[in-house]
Amino acid sequence: MPNISSLLLVSGYRHSIHAPNADEAFLKVQEIVGTPLNAALFHAAVAKALTAGLIHDPVVLPEGALQCHWELRLTHAGLARARELIGP
Repeated sequence: MPNISSLLLVSGYRHSIHAPNADEAFLKVQEIVGTPLNAALFHAAVAKALTAGLIHDPVVLPEGALQCHWELRLTHAGLARARELIGP
């Protein structure tokens, strides 16, 4: 971990990740996984998943908010890919 597949399964499909910033999101994913992760690899996996169209842009400005937040939300393609990885 982390690679795109594990990112989709662990933090995108099975858990909802909402954090004030990318570093806090990384810590939440690390807590879910239960083992130390490499932050650079996590951020690289997020970038690759975004480029591949598997997740929405994680930096969002919710309506009425004064600052951006970080959310991991799968696209339809990302959800389909996660389901493929899980299998029947």
